[in-house]
Amino acid sequence: MSGPSLHKGGGKTVIRSHPFMILAYLKPYLFVLLLPVLRGLLSYGRSGVLSRLIVGEALLALLITAVAVAKWHRCRLTLEKGYIRIREGLFFTKEAIIPKDKIASMYLEMRPFFWLFHALVVRLDTEAGRPGKSDFDLILSRRHIPALLELLPPKPDRAHPDPGRLRQYHAPTLKMLLMAAATSSSATGLLLAAPVINKAGQLLGAGFSQRVYGTLTQAASRLETIIPAGASMLAVLLLAGFAVSALYAFVTTAPFRLYIKGDRFTASSGLIARRRTLFRAEAINDVLIQQSPVMGLLRHYTVKVSVAGYGKRRGETAVVIPAAGKKEIGGLLEEILPDAESAPIALRPPLRALPRFLVFPILLLAAIPAAAALALRLFPAFGGFIRFTAAVLLVLQLVMVSLSLRRYTKGGITFGSRITAYSSKWFSLTEMRCSSDRVGVIRLLQFPLDIPKNLCRVRVTVRSESAHTLSVPHLDYRLVRKALEEVYRVKF
Repeated sequence: MSGPSLHKGGGKTVIRSHPFMILAYLKPYLFVLLLPVLRGLLSYGRSGVLSRLIVGEALLALLITAVAVAKWHRCRLTLEKGYIRIREGLFFTKEAIIPKDKIASMYLEMRPFFWLFHALVVRLDTEAGRPGKSDFDLILSRRHIPALLELLPPKPDRAHPDPGRLRQYHAPTLKMLLMAAATSSSATGLLLAAPVINKAGQLLGAGFSQRVYGTLTQAASRLETIIPAGASMLAVLLLAGFAVSALYAFVTTAPFRLYIKGDRFTASSGLIARRRTLFRAEAINDVLIQQSPVMGLLRHYTVKVSVAGYGKRRGETAVVIPAAGKKEIGGLLEEILPDAESAPIALRPPLRALPRFLVFPILLLAAIPAAAALALRLFPAFGGFIRFTAAVLLVLQLVMVSLSLRRYTKGGITFGSRITAYSSKWFSLTEMRCSSDRVGVIRLLQFPLDIPKNLCRVRVTVRSESAHTLSVPHLDYRLVRKALEEVYRVKF
């Protein structure tokens, strides 16, 4: 098998993909076909018996591998003046021609195993394409990095007039730990850990999975001296999930460095797998300043940007400042994103909207003890578990009440050449700043309970592949209409 190659001629550069592209093509068949064949061959070495099923699977695996090798051999990335050409496929060839100025972002990842073989993952994205999926995924040789960086050369613009000046920001390790802890959740950790344990069990045998679950059971038994027996396993799972999520967030983002040349941003992150994400300032759709409940206790914020076509998950955003205090955020934004100035909030929820923010969360808060009392009557044997669960739900609901109150006191929106909106996304308070020409749709929504008090919900949807949205609830409908008519010359 020949290695990756690069050919120049006729004003164009042809880059062949790395042989590891074969593994990428084989990945969907790894656990359903290739590993069973490998186990069958190992069993043949011990017993000397080869079943017809294993022979058939081996022939099918050989055919799939041959197809993967042929697809790798035909995969090409051609760099030409002003545009790039990507060709891949075997029976159905797909060829795309993309102007270089239409590339919104580029993602480079060097994994530990790939590093030994001088390979890296390359993802190219434009504003078009399927949400939650990169436009093109390739595996190339590391020596092609200089040619790839030339696809997004730094250019001067109004905010960054000197393309040769390098500005950089290195996030302190403590800030990265804060962000990892503040943005982690038990559910995310469990979703990450479960497939890994199952796949490892398939490779190493069922005993591995049993040892992992046995360790969790032992930890739960030790915790039973502090909390009820029925809640101990749930607590261990939640703590384990949170630990996995926090560790994953830290390993994938630390150390974090941001480099800015002209209008080009380069974010470097990853402790084990090094990742670089490049995008232009003009590809930034909006700036998000978020504060989770944990960040609120620490009085810190996280700054993210929504980039056209960025990421493999719907609504994924790029981090530019992992964690910083209010004063530090102001100075960093002035240096990093001078165009992201904030306009004062002009439209805020009126006093008559306060019940719409608080009544429902307070009713839920009151319903938790009532539901717990009913459950204790019906299931007295699980009294400890019910009390523990009710206490956890009460704490979470108190956080929601506090969040609703802050949405009332700080929430609102400003229309103009730049839009500033302040609301919440899930448990995080979010301030969104964007240029009005980046907004695709502004919706005014009125629910049945809003009509008697003349209130409405304003939903701002930013133009992008993932249609990033922020909703500001319970504003004065008459004032919102008037502001839209005066600023954007629209008629209702």
